[in-house]
Amino acid sequence: LGNVEQRKQALIKVYQRYAEGLRDLKEVKLIPVDVPGGSVPLLIDVLAPRADELRQYLSEYDVQTAPFHPPLHTAGYLGASRTGSPGFQSSDAYPNATRLWRQGFNLPSGPGQRLDDVDRCLELIHAWERRIVGG
Repeated sequence: LGNVEQRKQALIKVYQRYAEGLRDLKEVKLIPVDVPGGSVPLLIDVLAPRADELRQYLSEYDVQTAPFHPPLHTAGYLGASRTGSPGFQSSDAYPNATRLWRQGFNLPSGPGQRLDDVDRCLELIHAWERRIVGG
């Protein structure tokens, strides 16, 4: 347990670096974590309307990201025969869940993430945004 506080502080530093670096972007928004309230940012969650394009761009530079998991309303195994629910439903039934799924993903994070690597990821995101929206 001695390393728990160190790991927690490392996670907070990574989150703060991303928060500062993503603050002024138009196309990529950090999903906030209430660090002052005691929450620990285990993952760096972002939303981007062009998430697939950005993830592809980052992967070209060997930056690994992870998409959000599909929402439950898309799970075919939750069919009417077992749960009484209609099972797979259209994306229109749950627009917020669908939007988060399509636009959300995780940036490289974790207590072992080097701040230099976070800075490189931020540089790439900024370069991508300049290419997309100009400036």
